Amino acid sequence: MKRELFLEEARLGARDPALIEYDESPRRRQLPARFRSYALVDLAHAVMMVEEGILDRRRGGRLLAGLLQVLDLGAENFPWDARSGSYLVQVEHYLEQRLGEDISGRLQTGRSRNDQDAAADRVFLRDRLLEVVAALLSLEGSLLSTAEAHVATIMPGYTHLQHAEPWTFGHYLLRQVAVFERDLQRVEGAFGRTNQSALGGAALVGTSWPVNRRRVERLLGHEGIVLNASDAGVFARDHLEEGIASLALMMSNLGRLATDLYVWHSWEFSFVEVADGLAATSSIMPQKKNPHALERVKALAGQAIGWLPTIMGSQRGVLSTDLDAAFAEDIVGPAAEGSLAALRLSQAVMDSLIVHADVMAQKAGAFGAPPATWPMNWCGGSTSRFGPLTTSSAGSCATRSPKAAAPKRRPRTCCAGPLVISPRKKYPSIRRSCGNCWILDTSSKHASAKGARVRAGRTSRSRRSARRCLAITGGMHRKRHSSGTPRTTSLPSPAHWRVGERGRKNRVDALKPISKLTGRRV
Repeated sequence: MKRELFLEEARLGARDPALIEYDESPRRRQLPARFRSYALVDLAHAVMMVEEGILDRRRGGRLLAGLLQVLDLGAENFPWDARSGSYLVQVEHYLEQRLGEDISGRLQTGRSRNDQDAAADRVFLRDRLLEVVAALLSLEGSLLSTAEAHVATIMPGYTHLQHAEPWTFGHYLLRQVAVFERDLQRVEGAFGRTNQSALGGAALVGTSWPVNRRRVERLLGHEGIVLNASDAGVFARDHLEEGIASLALMMSNLGRLATDLYVWHSWEFSFVEVADGLAATSSIMPQKKNPHALERVKALAGQAIGWLPTIMGSQRGVLSTDLDAAFAEDIVGPAAEGSLAALRLSQAVMDSLIVHADVMAQKAGAFGAPPATWPMNWCGGSTSRFGPLTTSSAGSCATRSPKAAAPKRRPRTCCAGPLVISPRKKYPSIRRSCGNCWILDTSSKHASAKGARVRAGRTSRSRRSARRCLAITGGMHRKRHSSGTPRTTSLPSPAHWRVGERGRKNRVDALKPISKLTGRRV
């Protein structure tokens, strides 16, 4: 029985302690995570050799019994030797001590550590991707259930972190489901290209032993084989980059969801609240409820940005027949574990999320602005958007006045070009956006034009059209001091503007702000 642990000792002698400490030991610490994958690959290879007659049944039976014992031990109970970072060396040493060199030495017949490592990596990543798919589907289920419960929960929508249009919390969650569905498709594609059998590629150009690659494929549950022998080894494993890219993109989307909830969990928003069991408090500020679960997801999503460049940087060498990844720190295992942690934490948050619907609804109606589609759909039948708006005119469209109901007064198309009139020097101008819509314009170049002439079209038509439809800001109006500094002043909230609502009183009330500002009866 040989005494050497390393394959190299017979030819090169004892290994330098520095190499053991800084090369072998770090790689050995990566082996427990892949223990089951390596054990399954060894069993499939041994079964195939016995079936193909490469290994006689007596030796094959003893070898398979030893390999099953290794699998049953598991990574926790296997007697690891800290001096080696190679799974092959570890298992051969274990089998040699119990079965003898004649049996243990047969395990590597017809294969190399190159295709053995590649095969184990494929099984490992494949299984991790399946776990990610299961966790992602569970998260989608939680999002759908929460969305169904809040299909009518009104909340403000944001663009540029400013109030945009009101929508529902259920609509927001369904958007997240749509995003995660695409993540699911990407992971599915990566799974298909990962779940291929690499055994049989050997070191570079295959093996002369009559191995049955298709049999190994079926034993390991693969969906095909990597045809090229060099591609099957460690030299072109781009499925690792693809899998990592899919996980990194999914983590980015998880981080966006966690960031939204993290902001809305703050006191200033108070839209949502994580469960007490998913939060923590401060050692000095006991009033705080810190959403630790969301913060952990955000942190993992931030680190995921570096996964893809890390694996791509280590998947190259001086020539394409060598990869630095064989000597680098493991990135696939931590990436898979981080993805699973983020998915399961996100699901726990969604399953117990407290939604403050009253606060959402209150802040959704803060400005009373209707959706952006209203001016297109209900302002004189115009089907095009308004022209360029000033900062003072991002507002709502009022219901047409009773006098504008006659078909002969209803313009059929949007007028080309802006039309500006300045009724008085002291009051904001009314700027024309389309054939039926007018907007208050407080820009100094129009407000100071005393008795300005009509710049386009006919003045009489302009005055008639002004009575049909006017648009003012939905609660906040920007004026300027004489110094030119912007100042915000309040206008009456148009909360009583209800589309489709009939009655002269509502229409007249809606036009009162215009009459007050312009001094004209509208």
